[in-house]
Amino acid sequence: MCIFTRIKNKMYAGSIIKVVIMTIKKVFTIFSLLLLFACSVNDPKLPEWDTDWKIYMPTQDFIMGEEIINDSTFLAGYANDSIPIILFKLEDSTDWERVEASDLVLDPQTDHFSAGIGDIELGDYDDLYSDSTRIPEIIPAELFAVTDTLIPYDSLTVYPPDDSFEFTEYEYVTVEKGELWITFCNETFLNLREGLIAKIYSENGTSQYLGEIEFTQPISAHSTVQSEPLILNNRTIYNKFRIEYIIPVEANPSPRYLSEDDRNGYFCTVLSMGELIITEGRAKVPEQTAVDSAAVEIKEKDNQIISGTVESGSIHFNIQNMLPVGCYVTVSLPNFRENGLVKTFSSRITAGMNGVITEDISGLAVINHRSSGSVIDSLDYIATINSDSTTEPILITSEDSVIVDVTTDSIRMASVTGIIDTVDFDIESLELDEIDVFEDIEGQIRLNDLEMHLVFENEIDLPIYANLKIVGKRTDTADSVVINVSETIKAASASPTTIININDAYSDPSIVDLLEILPDDIKIAGNATVFGEGSVSVGDGLRARYTISSPLTIQIDEALTFKSNEIDSITYDDLDEEQRDQIVNDLADVSAMFNFINHIPIGGQLKYYMAIDSTDLYSDDIAEPSTKIVIEANIGPAIKGADGYVQAAVLSEWNQEFTDEQLEIFNYPTIYTRQELTILSTDGEVKIRQDDSIEIEAILDFKITVDIESD
Repeated sequence: MCIFTRIKNKMYAGSIIKVVIMTIKKVFTIFSLLLLFACSVNDPKLPEWDTDWKIYMPTQDFIMGEEIINDSTFLAGYANDSIPIILFKLEDSTDWERVEASDLVLDPQTDHFSAGIGDIELGDYDDLYSDSTRIPEIIPAELFAVTDTLIPYDSLTVYPPDDSFEFTEYEYVTVEKGELWITFCNETFLNLREGLIAKIYSENGTSQYLGEIEFTQPISAHSTVQSEPLILNNRTIYNKFRIEYIIPVEANPSPRYLSEDDRNGYFCTVLSMGELIITEGRAKVPEQTAVDSAAVEIKEKDNQIISGTVESGSIHFNIQNMLPVGCYVTVSLPNFRENGLVKTFSSRITAGMNGVITEDISGLAVINHRSSGSVIDSLDYIATINSDSTTEPILITSEDSVIVDVTTDSIRMASVTGIIDTVDFDIESLELDEIDVFEDIEGQIRLNDLEMHLVFENEIDLPIYANLKIVGKRTDTADSVVINVSETIKAASASPTTIININDAYSDPSIVDLLEILPDDIKIAGNATVFGEGSVSVGDGLRARYTISSPLTIQIDEALTFKSNEIDSITYDDLDEEQRDQIVNDLADVSAMFNFINHIPIGGQLKYYMAIDSTDLYSDDIAEPSTKIVIEANIGPAIKGADGYVQAAVLSEWNQEFTDEQLEIFNYPTIYTRQELTILSTDGEVKIRQDDSIEIEAILDFKITVDIESD
């Protein structure tokens, strides 16, 4: 960066000097002619004398406001007392780093479970009624003395004919749980003693004795009594039943005339079967309902989600119907809600077939239905099987089932509230690798008021842990300074921006140390980790902005050298050949005189380079004094006031004479010039205004010996 203003003040005195010398010659020619006509005298000899003439060399004034202030780094500003000062400022920002759906994943394990038909319920059957057994089939014939009279008799036991029953709803069943009972109807005039026994058989070509039912209480004439149940658990029964009876009859102490009603009296039995739960059988099966569920665990180390919304995902159900009948499978997902309702879907699967259901869960809400506000550690699936009823007997077992395989894609969440395991961001590397603020300056300065403001803009409602490195490098000296920044960025709900002030006291080394090396490269890079309890949505972002700024209050620890790359020249038009000859042949004395008006509160030094080769202006090495001259001049500091700013400018002068060998440089048609300004170190801080400057005037002062005769 060029930090000098070129102000060229050249006076081209050559032509004027020539006119003066020619005029002097004419005057002395006239004076010589007059002497020829005068009285006789010795031959006259014209006197010699010295004359001065000056050449103003090209220089460049240093004006703070015009050269340092630019659009980005050094800015015009004002101190609290409205003094126009210069502000140092660097600023930039990273791109937004945003949360992606892949960062928020709910990853259930694959599961396999079966919703078995389990207990088969055959329901309540209609009661079966036996045929009526009349009095003549009950009372022995010898007890009738006459046709219409029953003779007295002692207590007796009768064995009426067996009763048969047949159920049409099944052919056979293996009962897991069930019972039957009978209701005995005594529609006779006979009183029955306690102890009536009914022996029950299941018939399938052969008789299978199931057990007996005993009535432990007397059964009076014209009464009906229901028995205790006969338990059928773990028995295989057929649809046909036979009952044998042993009936104790009370004594009849006197003859009894049998009326028409008496003669029409009868015994009968009602066989009742309760609800049967069977494990196997061949039966007409009513609609069966089976419910089974599974809790599929969330894989470890995933985000612990309390609630959220699904961005994308599907659940796949491979359903294998092992039932002998078709069925409807209804699956409920109590963790997923659609418009506030449990997500439910159904599919009909034909007997013995497989079906695949893929359910898109995108956009569904996710909750912990078991414990609101707690972390979801598993996803629940509830399968309800509704089998078809049959009108004909079918073979069915409790092992018949519906097998469900659940496969869940990694569920990408659009938003979650919960405990986030980790979402890592690489904060975009922000590199200012062409900082030209200090490229023409050598030395060390301290901007003690310098501050760096890191502003993190956070849209994520979770705390973020940021780790950054700020690295400043100076290429030509290989100096570097590293600052480590570890900070917690507030959740968005607490504050959408977190500002971190990095000043001289923040770290060691500090931001002041970083700028002290006059870096030409500053790089900020690092990472941020999101974890903890809170909320985050896809698209939420984080970015960092930074500003490095300071009023230009400077402490110069090591002298600063401002190197100007601008080259000026003294050409043939400035010194013609005759003038150059006079400088070489008639020169009595020559010196370089520098005048400085310093309005900067710091002293300095000027190096002024003169050379016949424009490429030889960047070092102090001198191979031939006749081809290169380096002039060094000191500059006194301006006078500071109590407020630290310049109160009065100071005039400094510097003179340097040339040697005979150095004078030969003027024999060359072009002499190139360049200057470097060094600002000396300071004991403490100094304050700079926008209009602070160093004005530089350089004059070549020639003393020429005028010898008319020799000329």
